[in-house]
Amino acid sequence: MPELRFPPDARVRLRFVNAGAHPVNWVSVDEHELYIIEADNTPTLPVPVHRISVVRAPSPTTYSGVLLTSGRRIGDSFYLRAQINTACFGAGFPDLDPQTPLIFRIADEGHRLAKTLPRSRDWNDPTTGNCTDLDETVVVQHAPPQAEQISVFNSSRIGPLTTTDEAGLSDGISFLEWTLNNITYENFAYTPLLHQIVRGEDPNTGRIALITAWNVETVDIVIQNLNGPEHPFHLHGKPFWIMARSQGSVGPETIASLDLNTYNPLLRDTLGLPSGEWVLIGLVADVPGVHAFHCHIVFHQAQGLFGALMIQPDVIRKLQDPGGELP
Repeated sequence: MPELRFPPDARVRLRFVNAGAHPVNWVSVDEHELYIIEADNTPTLPVPVHRISVVRAPSPTTYSGVLLTSGRRIGDSFYLRAQINTACFGAGFPDLDPQTPLIFRIADEGHRLAKTLPRSRDWNDPTTGNCTDLDETVVVQHAPPQAEQISVFNSSRIGPLTTTDEAGLSDGISFLEWTLNNITYENFAYTPLLHQIVRGEDPNTGRIALITAWNVETVDIVIQNLNGPEHPFHLHGKPFWIMARSQGSVGPETIASLDLNTYNPLLRDTLGLPSGEWVLIGLVADVPGVHAFHCHIVFHQAQGLFGALMIQPDVIRKLQDPGGELP
């Protein structure tokens, strides 16, 4: 079994990232609280928790938790556990073992210790239930500027649908599509969207859900999960503040009156959005480019759950197209 060794009377910073395909995993250390001090490179007030809910994300440091080894003796050992939140599954998997442990052992450099298994006890906190991310009210004060533009990404599912042959008869093949703003993404493999903008072309907005910020401005985006499972949504290139979230859906007539958290919103690049919920994120559109926005479950991307935030297209058009064929 894998093993980590830490000295006694120390403060150890552990960084956790969910590199699997499942949207939410729990991590915990038996009989030790973890003090969250950072989420996606955003410093947070030290918050003691028994378990950290880690959403599937590409960022190198999703969460940092400080582990205190004070009061422990050389040779003491405990389990560090990673466990799938099985409540996020749409169906049961009776043969699945949802937990993977490793051993954390107290040892100074040079100590040779017997590799005995720990007798530590797991926390009693539930490891199933709401398929949600960390409570977003635990961070340091940070007040984003007021938005100058409000846009919406609506996520929904089409299907399962059954394909038909040329005679219009069912061929028994079912498929599923995901949409953003009723658009299923189609790949631009040989004509990248960025290259289209550089060449002065207008992008085909029937093939991708696109939000455009023309100037350096503050943009609010409402993301709604209308009828799918939990999605870990990720935006490339621009961290965003999580300003508000709730169950249900919101329309244009209610967005302006939402109660936003401008005191201490969490700055993230990925968020988990359960089914039937919405979230309002805010960002400063100051990095020109075409920034991908997508669900980080890969087969959801392949089924079309992919959009983009285009920032300052007039600046992009001043770039030089490198030319040549793409590899």
